[in-house]
Amino acid sequence: MSMPSTPTPPANLQKSVLVLAQARALEKAGQLQQATDAYLQAIRLYPGNPASYAALMGLLLTIGDTANAEKVLLAVPPEVYRQSTQIRSRHVRLLVRQGQYEKTLEVIDSLTSAKDIDWALLYFNQAVCHNHLGRLDVALPLYEKAHAAGMRESALYENWARVHQLLGNVDEADRLYQEVIEKFPYISSIQYEYALLMLKSGNYAKGFGLYWNRWKTGLPEFRPCEAAELGIPLWDGKSPVRSLLVGREQGIGDQLVLSALLPAMAAKAENMTVAMDPRLAPMIARSFPGLTVLDHVLTAEEARQFDAHIPAADLGLYALDGIGWTHGYLKADTGRVQALREKYQRLFPGKKLIGISWKSKRAALGEEKSVDIQDWRALLAHPECQFISLQYGDVADDLRTAREALGVEIYLDPEIDSFNDIDGLAAQVSALDLVISTSNSTAHVAAATDTPTWVLLPMGSGLLWYWGYRENECTWYPHVRLFRARKPGEWNPVLAAADQALGEMLGAG
Repeated sequence: MSMPSTPTPPANLQKSVLVLAQARALEKAGQLQQATDAYLQAIRLYPGNPASYAALMGLLLTIGDTANAEKVLLAVPPEVYRQSTQIRSRHVRLLVRQGQYEKTLEVIDSLTSAKDIDWALLYFNQAVCHNHLGRLDVALPLYEKAHAAGMRESALYENWARVHQLLGNVDEADRLYQEVIEKFPYISSIQYEYALLMLKSGNYAKGFGLYWNRWKTGLPEFRPCEAAELGIPLWDGKSPVRSLLVGREQGIGDQLVLSALLPAMAAKAENMTVAMDPRLAPMIARSFPGLTVLDHVLTAEEARQFDAHIPAADLGLYALDGIGWTHGYLKADTGRVQALREKYQRLFPGKKLIGISWKSKRAALGEEKSVDIQDWRALLAHPECQFISLQYGDVADDLRTAREALGVEIYLDPEIDSFNDIDGLAAQVSALDLVISTSNSTAHVAAATDTPTWVLLPMGSGLLWYWGYRENECTWYPHVRLFRARKPGEWNPVLAAADQALGEMLGAG
């Protein structure tokens, strides 16, 4: 997009206004390219008219063309920008789209004393920024102000309800989701968010009943499973099926969680095969001996043997009796467990053996769920315990920090590759007295193998549905103890509570 570089005489102002009106009519008629060209012509005729820039930026932002919207903004003369509320309002929208939330708040501050401001939109954008910056308690009243100022768009209700959900205000979130679904029943992302609320609340029947909307959200983690791509029909949930394939979806942690549903589902088909990450295959095969485990990419020839498929998360529609209220639904290799237990007792005689994991590498939420090793200072300062690293990935720097800054030697077993050898990790955690972990795949391995497990949970979007809202207990894993953050990113009270609990456990022992 070519923007004007030299001013045009004021005599062209009247003509510019006429072209601007034509551009607005073209936009209203849906002729967007012609409208864009007309807006550019209006700017070239008279670069001093802020309405032309604002209108063009508005069109470009509406169609998602942030790159050209930024070009228009950069072409605005500084004095025109300073005098125009409309252009600064468009700047706010652009910055929100670009994820520049702190900068957005600065521009909003410059608008608070302006005349003819759209207060509802201003409050909404402020709320969105604070929301993304983790300031949920600040965002919530701003969404309420936007609503009081007259905003009724679906985005307001969706964001407003989501903040209530993230804060654990279940009743208020439920009310808002029902209201927005009634007004906008066709928006799948809202149905998906409501499903998460129901799952977190322990209403699994309703939650899984809505969870199919995940396929329509466009989120990258929800890609069609290979079974669908190879044309295996989707099971309708009713018809008898001879050979059923449970399709793999999402990551290691999700596959571990959803495997709790496999036993109940197996009764619904003569033969059931479950597709799994190859790292999980040995443990899944051991834990569910009646099932066939597919540990590789499905081929077209293999696909022909199946009558139907079902994505793993949709098991919750038909197999809720299988949720892990029965402890230890995954089985570690007992030989490796015994060998590792004897090894650790020999290396650390008389010590409580406690495995720890402090990071999540999940692409979107890993940072929210991770705790800096230095924040574990008090928890690690128990001489009765030997702490053993269960953390996958390169942890050399963290172990050096623990040794040099905290005075604690965390043992890293060279025999276990906790990223590639999940079966070895399962044996390792089963050989310990306790596992303390952030929300990652290690926590699921420990919980599903019936190892005493404590999980450190964030507040906000990093709190995933299976951990629920109950204070320190989990419906999905009833024997797991939870330690919850009260504010996003605030880990010190969480670690302090875990430290106190560990002290009480050691004292009682």
